[in-house]
Amino acid sequence: MFHRLATLAFAALFLSVLPAAAQDDATVSRWLGAAFTRLPAPDRIAVQDELSLAGLFTTAIDGHEGADTDTALLYSVDFIADNSLGHVVIPMAGPEDAEAYVQALGRREHSDWLYGEGEEGE
Repeated sequence: MFHRLATLAFAALFLSVLPAAAQDDATVSRWLGAAFTRLPAPDRIAVQDELSLAGLFTTAIDGHEGADTDTALLYSVDFIADNSLGHVVIPMAGPEDAEAYVQALGRREHSDWLYGEGEEGE
């Protein structure tokens, strides 16, 4: 009995010092999809165009939200972090982060890290 209590106490202590877990992909994908649908049509098309230029979105650019758009948006978050060698990390702690990111994509603020000409590190 003592061993079980000690194990539980250790687990509770260990978990209390860990940072909050990152959101799962399904949750982040829902946030991104919802943020995308709230954009005006021209901005949705700009987002899909950005993702297409990066090779992440391979279907018709039509401004409509769907599985292909959601997948490309989700993958683009990690792609930017990888492509920038960790210099640009897109936070995804809540729907407001997804909203800000999708709006930035519509303004083409992440072009250098999605498909830039290699001037990102200069």
